[in-house]
Amino acid sequence: MLMFSEAKFRFAHSVFIDESFQLPEARKPETYYLLCAVKLPKESTNFVRHRVLEISGKETWHSTDLLKTNSGRDLILEMCQLISQTCEPLVFVKQPISKSDRLGEQARANLFRLLLQDPQLNKNTQENSLVYEKRLPGIQANADLRVIQDAHRLGLIGSSTDIRPRYKSEEPLLWLADTVASAYRQFHTARNSEYWNILSKNAQTKWATD
Repeated sequence: MLMFSEAKFRFAHSVFIDESFQLPEARKPETYYLLCAVKLPKESTNFVRHRVLEISGKETWHSTDLLKTNSGRDLILEMCQLISQTCEPLVFVKQPISKSDRLGEQARANLFRLLLQDPQLNKNTQENSLVYEKRLPGIQANADLRVIQDAHRLGLIGSSTDIRPRYKSEEPLLWLADTVASAYRQFHTARNSEYWNILSKNAQTKWATD
């Protein structure tokens, strides 16, 4: 049974964030880090969550595994259609990753800061809710927390912006961001535009410059 909150959203927009990466330690020709977000109005979160669960038919979702079968690829296409109809996708890209940034933590921090201050996701005049996939306790979780604390301290995000980590098993709307990440990765590295073509109509891609 899924354990996600049924509490009503009281925020102007809800944003859900996931990542994808190819790190220097993998010794592949291309390295990159992606932070992918979907933004949707608060009024539609319950409806969209219901549709996500209908499409999946399961209590889990991971696009990388679904890409391995025809039936899984069909589900990804259906999820992309849902995203294109209900959400605004944004992709934040850092490429290449410095060889010294072996685990990609510096690239992630740079992208997280870029995302948090992006006007498409954070408007001080509104109470937005941002949910990102919870990472491992300790170094990873603390690194994300430092970025969020610094953003608040520097006034890059409004005091009313609610930011919190969640596991994908707790919040199925994170599966939308997972799908965006997979669609962009397929387009960018595997030269397969089938999924990204659906999302690109209302998606934005932003590149980190440092």
